[in-house]
Parts: sequence; C-alpha cells; structure tokens
Amino acid sequence: MKIQIVNAMLIAFSIANSQQNQNISDKSISLNTTQKDTKSMNNKINHLTQNNLKGPVKTLTQKTYATSDTSSTPQEENLEDISVYTYNEGGTMQNVKNLDANGEETYYLDYKYTTATPSETVVTTTNKAGMLVMKQTWKKGILRSQTYFNEQGEALQVKENTLDSNGRIQNTTIFRNGVKGNSNAFTYITAGKVATRKDFDASGNLIQTTTHSYSQDGLEEDVTLTLTVDNASRPSVQRIYNTQGDLVTETPAPPQRTSTRYVYSYDDHNNWIEKKEYNGEQLTFIDTREITYYN
Repeated sequence: MKIQIVNAMLIAFSIANSQQNQNISDKSISLNTTQKDTKSMNNKINHLTQNNLKGPVKTLTQKTYATSDTSSTPQEENLEDISVYTYNEGGTMQNVKNLDANGEETYYLDYKYTTATPSETVVTTTNKAGMLVMKQTWKKGILRSQTYFNEQGEALQVKENTLDSNGRIQNTTIFRNGVKGNSNAFTYITAGKVATRKDFDASGNLIQTTTHSYSQDGLEEDVTLTLTVDNASRPSVQRIYNTQGDLVTETPAPPQRTSTRYVYSYDDHNNWIEKKEYNGEQLTFIDTREITYYN
C-alpha cells in the first residue's frame, strides 16, 4: 500500500500506542511552514502555500490507485484510499478525513485556531470523538511547537523549534514522555532553501549531516549524506522539479539507480489533478485530485 508522505520534518513519525495517531503521521497533509524571511509577515497560516496549492482552494479530494500494468486509466478495483481536505477562504485547513477503498471512514481530524497574541496562533486538532490529538503553536506563520497526545490526553511527543534571525527554523528538538531525544540543526541558502541539516542524538552527539545543493534555476536538487562515524560523504538522491514546483524525477545514488518518475496533468490554477508514478518504466500508482475553489 502506498503511504503518502508529504513532509517528513513535521508529521512523518509514528506515535506508539495509538493507531489513530499513526494514521495522522501517514496521511495528513503537512502543516509545516515555508522557510523564508518572516520579519514582515503577520500571523497568517496558509496551508495552501505550504503544500504548493495555488488559487482559492475550497476542497481537495485525492484518490490513490495501484496498478501493475501499463493502463493509464485509473481502475476502480485498484482504488486504495481517498483523502478529503477542506480549507477556509484564508487558506487554512479546517478538516481532513480518510476513507478506505470501500468508502469507510478510517479517520477524521478537525482543526481549530485560537489567536493567543497578535503574532501567535494555537492550533488544536481533534478526532471524530472530540479527543485532542495534536496541539501546535505558530508565531508569525512559523511552527514553534507541536505536541501529540494519547487517548488519555497525555503528551506523548513534543517537538520544539527555535528560529534564526530571518525567522526560519534553525533547531528542532524532540521530547518523548518529557525526556529530551534527538535534535536537528538547519542552515539555508539565500533563497531560503535548506542547505544543511545536522542530526544529533539525545546526548548532543552528531550522527550525520545532510547537504543540499541546487541548480541555478532551483529546479534540481542534489542531496549528500555524511556519517560522523567515518566522515565519508555519500551521494544520497537527486531530485528534479518542474516549473510548477512539483517533483518529476527522484534518483537514488548507486547501487540503487532506478529512478521514480512523476507525470502530471494540471487544471487552470496550475494544481495537478492527475499524477502517474513510474518505477523505472513500470507504472505503479495513479493519484487523482478533484479540487473545488472559492469563487
């Protein structure tokens, strides 16, 4: 089964002892923020921009189909799941739900926003039963802290971000059950893209460094991994994006050199409405989107 992972920095880790929270990690659209200068930003959170959606999106229904043949048409018998996202006119997410291939709802999340100060917003996420699942604090449109809760309302995992002088995430620290865990440190190039990411263990020892380099037009990204244990740099993956900002090719370093390719169809707002995923020359998945817009 295909797992849609949109942004690993925020919600691509599982929470133990709660299947509901595991589903959130796998399926929820990212609530991360674009890393850019925020000195002149207000407190607005825009999930559309953060997820490369253009125009006044109202709802987005995404269906994922598996395929083992060369058919370019989605087949209903190959439907794996359906995700439905609803946004308000300001571009913030209101709710998200996931359905299995039989149309049965597997989870539902509702998002509420409270303005704590002119520069701070608290986002609480509850499930269908009204139980608190996640709480976030945003300042000037940047995520500052995120807490996941278990079914008893106890904090399982807390993620805290500190910012650099340009308002971009500089350090991230994870706490599990109140105990400090691993952390990350980020640097950026002028355009705001991540240049390096350093991963540290709970004792502050450097585990590895990931370096990102980009082509002049910003459409090609090369990722190199350096492990502290031997200080050797290893090419990790190359990614190529189209002018709409969507990933079109991802090629791992040798010996795994089979590329994953993505072929898109777009609507009038330049949002993709069909994405075909190829492993080499083999078509493996087809995703479709039905997008409605305000106005």
